Amino acid sequence: MRRMPRSIVAALCAVLVCGGTASATMQPPPNAVEAARASEVEGNAGTAIARLEPYVSAHPEDPTAARMLGDLYFRIGDVAHAQTVWLAETRRHPDDSVTHERLGSLYAARGRLNDAIGEFDKSLPLRGGLMQLIELRRRTNGLDAFVELAQSGLRLNPDDPWHLTLYATVLEATHHAGEALQYYTRVVDLAPLASRCEERISRAVDLFDLKRDAEAITDLQQCLRNEPNDYAGLTLYAWTFLRSGDYAQARSLLDRALAGQPNGVEALIDMGYLEDATGNPEAAALCYRKAIAGDPLRPEGYINLGYDYATRHSYAQAEATLLAGLVAAPGNGRLHFLLGSTYRAQGKVAQAHTQYESALSADDAEVVNAARDAITAMSKSAG
Repeated sequence: MRRMPRSIVAALCAVLVCGGTASATMQPPPNAVEAARASEVEGNAGTAIARLEPYVSAHPEDPTAARMLGDLYFRIGDVAHAQTVWLAETRRHPDDSVTHERLGSLYAARGRLNDAIGEFDKSLPLRGGLMQLIELRRRTNGLDAFVELAQSGLRLNPDDPWHLTLYATVLEATHHAGEALQYYTRVVDLAPLASRCEERISRAVDLFDLKRDAEAITDLQQCLRNEPNDYAGLTLYAWTFLRSGDYAQARSLLDRALAGQPNGVEALIDMGYLEDATGNPEAAALCYRKAIAGDPLRPEGYINLGYDYATRHSYAQAEATLLAGLVAAPGNGRLHFLLGSTYRAQGKVAQAHTQYESALSADDAEVVNAARDAITAMSKSAG
């Protein structure tokens, strides 16, 4: 099971909003945050907390710092304290969509599905929160009602970009990308001519789902002609070059994205993949550590970093990384599979089998097939 760039499903989880902006995420981070982030990336989360905690106490109106303090507690395994910090931040700033999304992910990982749904509701219009909300509605048998709610909102507001985008995203997430396209196109048509980047990117994701790559790329190119430094546009366009193996073009776009958002999780994950692909494992590992620091509840950084450690036979580090990822995303089949493979390489047969069994419930057919093959191979070797 190889490392991967972000899939198209995850391509815009934290960078694109549906019909609005997440103002709490757009403030430039203070030096205290950057110093704490640097300490964490170096592996000194305790030092980072010691640096940041006094600042958060003295500056309760800084959501970036408070959010990161919760991130740091999560990274050292103090989930309860992370939850406390994030809850306090959302009470101070009820419109802090990003922190609501953090809490939603935390609750979902702990099996508190109703609480998670409530937090993802509050995270809207963030696309990542919406996608997770749709998945939880599916798991709790509430998806039909949610779809009907989106339909009703659109009937009452047929020319409102938010309701159009919401319904289009619901259709896309429920595997009706062809039906979604007309609504994404309507949103593009309604947007001001001078600035249609966000709308074109949403449509491009749907077009990629439909395997209409040329049209999707045209939307991305038009977006970047109008807004050359748009982070979401740059990262998604770079993803297309990663897929085709054109690493020079991908690097140029990712460099531009990171110049604008140095801690952008999506760009860091994809830059890490690029560094791995071009033979720079240390640079790749740094990118993955930065991505984990940027959002410790996203699984991709743990997956790729754990994979890299395992391929270098640094099994203790691989185990620690993959286990940390499973705290953040306990249902992630790729993490379970990679941890199983790490155990298997060390002869920990029973532990490997347990992880492969857990991977069988993944949504990703590639993961399920690989786990099934691994279990079969282990059974034959044992016999």
